Amino acid sequence: MTTYATTALQIRVARVDEAPVVMLTGEVDLSTVGQLAAALEPLDGHVVVDLDGLSFLDCMGIGNLVAARNRLVADGGDLHLRSPQDRVRRVLELLGLDDWIIEAGRAEPVNARDSTRE
Repeated sequence: MTTYATTALQIRVARVDEAPVVMLTGEVDLSTVGQLAAALEPLDGHVVVDLDGLSFLDCMGIGNLVAARNRLVADGGDLHLRSPQDRVRRVLELLGLDDWIIEAGRAEPVNARDSTRE
C-alpha cells in the first residue's frame, strides 16, 4: 500500500483483486490536487477512487479525475468513483459524472438518472 498525506488530504493506494483502489480522506483543492495527480498518474487498468472520506472536491480535483479517466480509458482501463459523501455526490451529479459512481459492494456504476437500476 502506498500513502500520500498532508494535514488536508490523505491518500492511500491499495490493490484489491489486482485492481487499484485509491482511498481519499479530507479535501481535494488547489493546495492538494498535486497529491491526487501524483497518486493517480502511475495507475493503470480499472481504477476505483473511494470518496467516502472526502468532504470537499473542487474543480481542480474534478479536472484531475477526468484527465485520469481519459488516460485510463484510452489504454483500455476505466476509473470509477465509489461512495461519495452527499456534498461531493451532488457536485458530481450536477456535472453529469454520476454515471461514474459505484456504491460499495457494486460492480457497476449507478446512474442516478436511470430509475430502472437498483
